[in-house]
Order: sequence, then C-alpha cells, then structure tokens
Amino acid sequence: MYSHKLLLVDDEYMVRTGLKKVIENLDGNWQLVGEATNGEEGLMLIKQYQPDLIISDIRMPKMDGLTLLQKSKELHPESMVILLTGYPEFEYAQQALRNGALDYILKPTKAEDIIKVLKKAESLLIEQKQEKQEKQDLHDSLNHYNKWITEKAFRNLLYGGHIGNIDISHKDEWGSETDIVVITIVQNKPLSLGQRVKILEELTKNLFSRGLEIIVLPDAQDEILLLVVGEKEEFLDWDSLKEKLHALRIKCAQNHQFFWKAGVGGQLSLMAEASLSYHQSKKAVHYSKPDQLIIHYHDILDFDKDPSIIPFELELSLVSAIKLGRKEEVKKSFDQLTVYFEHMMFKELNNYVNSLLVKITNSLLIKYESNSLSFPNPSAVQEWFYQQVMQCFAKVNEREIKEKNYIIERAKKMIAERYDCDLTLKNVAVDLSINPSYLSVLFKQETGETFSEYLVSYRYQVAKELLENPRLKIYEIAEQVGYVNGRYFSQMFKRNSGLTPKQYRNQLEITISD
Repeated sequence: MYSHKLLLVDDEYMVRTGLKKVIENLDGNWQLVGEATNGEEGLMLIKQYQPDLIISDIRMPKMDGLTLLQKSKELHPESMVILLTGYPEFEYAQQALRNGALDYILKPTKAEDIIKVLKKAESLLIEQKQEKQEKQDLHDSLNHYNKWITEKAFRNLLYGGHIGNIDISHKDEWGSETDIVVITIVQNKPLSLGQRVKILEELTKNLFSRGLEIIVLPDAQDEILLLVVGEKEEFLDWDSLKEKLHALRIKCAQNHQFFWKAGVGGQLSLMAEASLSYHQSKKAVHYSKPDQLIIHYHDILDFDKDPSIIPFELELSLVSAIKLGRKEEVKKSFDQLTVYFEHMMFKELNNYVNSLLVKITNSLLIKYESNSLSFPNPSAVQEWFYQQVMQCFAKVNEREIKEKNYIIERAKKMIAERYDCDLTLKNVAVDLSINPSYLSVLFKQETGETFSEYLVSYRYQVAKELLENPRLKIYEIAEQVGYVNGRYFSQMFKRNSGLTPKQYRNQLEITISD
C-alpha cells in the first residue's frame, strides 16, 4: 500500500518517463499522483492532490521551478520540493535550498541519485508523520484529561459537594454570578451510552449563545445530564429554553432515532446550589408524560408527591459518606434506603438498584457495568446491593490513599528539585493543579510536618552537606539552598542545629580554602 504522494513537474517527456521507471522499481512506498509539463499545471495538481513530495525541473515554460517552489509553500507548506537542475543553473539550485527546497538533483539524472533523495525525503516524511501523530496523541490525552477533571468537579457539585481541591479550566471565570441549569434526559429507545453522549455533544455545540456552555455528563443507567452553565444575564427564559430543547429533541429523533424525555431543574447558583437544580431535574423527569415530554420542576410543584420516590437526599448522603470514607454513615444511609425498598415491586427494585449503582459509580469515577443478574427474592437483591456499596467504599478508600501518596510524593520531589528557588506552597499547589489549602492540610496529615517545616528541614540537611565543602563560602551556600538573605539562613541553621553555620564548620574542623 502506498504511503507517500509524489508529483512530477518537468517539460521533458523523457525525463518524466525515466523518473517514473525509477519510482516504479522502488518498494511501493511512493504513489505517483500526477504529472505536469510546467509550473502552472503543477500548481493546479498541488492544489488538487496536496502531494508529500514534488520533483520539479527549474527551467520550464509559463512558470519555472523556483516560482513553483515559492507558490507551493504558500499553497501547501507541508509539501517537500526536490529540484532538477543542470550545471549552468547551479546558482538557482543554491537559491532554491535557501528558499526551502529539500534537495536538488543534477541533470542528466542517475537512478542512484534519485533513489538517494527519495530515501531522504521518505525518512523525513516518516519523522514528520510520527511527530504529528505524537502531537495529536498528546492533544487528545490533554483533552481527555481536561474532560475527566471537569466531569469530576461537576459530579462533586451535583452530589452536594464542592469543587474543593479540583481545578477546572473555567474556575477562574466562574464565581458568585455564575448559574447552572441541570437537565436530566431519559431515553425512550435503547442506544449505547457512548452513542447518546456523542449525539448530544454534537447537537448541543451551537444550541445556545457563546455566553452559555453545555456539558454533557452521563449519569444513571438510562440518564444523561445536560449542564447549562454561564453568567446570570446570559440565560434564556423558560419558554425560550423549552423551545430550544424541543428543537434538539426533534433533531435527535429524526437524525438518530434517539427519543427522550427531559426534566429541567431551576436556574440556580453553580457553586452553592448545583445539587438542588440536579435534584429538581430528577424529580421533574419522573412526571413527564406523552403530551409533556419536557417538563420544568416548577410545573410539578402542585402535583401530589409520589410516596414511592426515594428522597434524593438519601442517595446523596450515601454517596457523600462513601466519598468521605465514613463507614458508619454508609451503613446508616443504606439502612434508611432499605426502608423504601420494602414498598417496591421486585422488578422495580432490581431496576432501581442498578440505576443507583450507575449513579454512585459515575459520581465516584468507578467503573461499573449494569447487569441483569437473577435474584430469588428482594432480600437477595438488597444483600447484593450492600456488597456492591461496600466494594465501592473499599475502592474509593484505596484510591484516596494512592492519590494522597502520589500528591505528597510529587510535592516532595518538587522540593528536592527546587529547594534552591523561592519555593512556596502556592507554587507547588499550582503545579499540582490542586487547592493550596487542601495541599497544606494533606501535607501535614501525611508527613506530620507543615509544608514550610519540611522545606526548611530539607534545606537544612542540604546546607549541612555543603558546609563540609571548604571551597564554598557561607553566603554561597545560603544562596544554593534558597536564601538570598544570609542572616535568615544563619537563623534557620541555628534553630535546627543550635549552632551558626560558622560554628558548625568550626566544630567539624573544616579549614576554608582561599
């Protein structure tokens, strides 16, 4: 299979024929996409085929090779150009190299010369493609990481937590004037979760004005959340929002056979009340009906409450207890949930347990696949559900320990690498993309020392080693361990050792070199 596209531009038929024969005898890595007899024709073919390599004569009618080189760089900068030149045109070849040509071949052309430059071009093309792929892979990885971080932050908010130690790209822009509307979408015809998310991400790109951002977030088993976020004044009134959602629903149905109903929560403060808007959207979607497939929470306030609906606060308290690692609270929340299980039909209990587990694991970023296990009775369902909840608790606890260890080890590594700079807790927190207050508490909790105490202790140990080197002056050592002011360095050293740096040296009987 061909991997590189090649274009020949030469007004001599015999030259083109000879070049083609050489190319055909190679290993098949080059595909000849076209031939041109002058620069103007060549330019048209460059526009059409965007070749990887152009082999062109310098002297041609209508447009010469140097002009073609210049225009090809403007039209398709990635194309490499090799020029054919005779001895009288050697100066032009030198100029071409300065203008970006890859190489030149002297006429009359020899097969070995052509093969040599083609191999050179091929090596460069492979390097370029690998570099391009690596950049794309890095870009994709960063996008994936940013999406993961954003999802994690929003799940914290929706389940009653706060962004806390998680940084997201928009955090600096979002503040007390930022609102959120949570929309819960439930599908009426099965599609895979990935398909549904992809469809909604694509169709919601230009649904609202630029001032509003939409985040598509998988939630429970058959549910997806649309999070509409922006400044208060950017939001639409309910009639306009409903019109937009109806248009979105029609597109999903007509173009993708994706049928859904939706519950819409109130427009509330992102930082303070996101979980309330989420709760409202969940309640609202429960009351949707064939003639009202998109329903706002305010429209159900006068409805009689359905006693079978498990309070959202109970689900939230279970998730929060798991996140916080409070085993007794997990058991207490579970017991409170089981009271409602007694009023459920067997099939309804099965569906609810699976749905809630998806919701819990999504919130905790734990992998879980819903299943259709067969249980003999409701008690067996309840027992299995309890086991799953405790497994989630164990996984979160294990992950939290690993994450904390990783953060502390990274922080220690930064201290070891940058102790000689003006290093602060805030600098390290920014580099680790976490909240400085969180890092401060975590560092003390995991090491038994504050960040500052650990940094000073590390600098002290390095300073002791450096003081054993008679070639170093004390002020030089102070600078090497991050102290511009020698007096502060001496004070630090004396606090840790009971001696000034000079006294410490004298005790070691170190003679200073001139």
